[in-house]
Amino acid sequence: VALSHRGGASTTETMALLARTTRARGLGAGWASRLLSRTAVSTVKPGDTTLLRVLSRTVAKNQAGRERRAGRVPALIYGLSQHNIPISVNAIELRPYFRRNDFYNRVLELELPDGAGVIRALPRELEVDFETMQPNYVTFLRWPEDLEKNPQMVPVPVQVINEDLSPGVKAGHFCYKIFKTWRFKVFKEPIISSIVVDAGPLNLGNGIKLSSLVIPEGHVSIPQGQLIDPTLVKVIKSGN
Repeated sequence: VALSHRGGASTTETMALLARTTRARGLGAGWASRLLSRTAVSTVKPGDTTLLRVLSRTVAKNQAGRERRAGRVPALIYGLSQHNIPISVNAIELRPYFRRNDFYNRVLELELPDGAGVIRALPRELEVDFETMQPNYVTFLRWPEDLEKNPQMVPVPVQVINEDLSPGVKAGHFCYKIFKTWRFKVFKEPIISSIVVDAGPLNLGNGIKLSSLVIPEGHVSIPQGQLIDPTLVKVIKSGN
């Protein structure tokens, strides 16, 4: 049995959630590099390892099963109107990446075999085995060289901190994370790795809107339906 997980953040907490639902949106676990009084964002730290070695694979009957039994995860590189490249990834080497909160908004460098080059790509869809909670299949979207001409949609996880300091929570109420991720159109790197929301000052009925965030240059919020400036977090009465 496999679960498909698209475009949210991936953490150990998310993987546990996947055991209960077929669709999960990322649970942020990273800490921001810059904190404002109430909200902040964080970006990938310089020097973070992003290289992942891959192998070519044959698309044939039962081939995916053979790859998994050999300790590899079948995968696919696609996008930018170029041909698809079937690949496989060492499961052990992939594990540190897909357990990160920024898995779906972190560009990886996929090193092709036999000196064929390196392709920068963004993880797009992850299929997870229900019983083992290990990856079964993953797709990577090619990352464009010129983001200004070809901007990309990227989901960014929301992380709530200092819930225990909230006056509303201390009074017995509940800090509700309304959105686990929010999507941005990215025109410039580095990509935001997480949005950190400080719930410490919140009383009952108080919330924090997206417009209170300071977003780095090159990131434009993508409305969800009619929702342009959502409340990301709000303290509500227990039992609501």
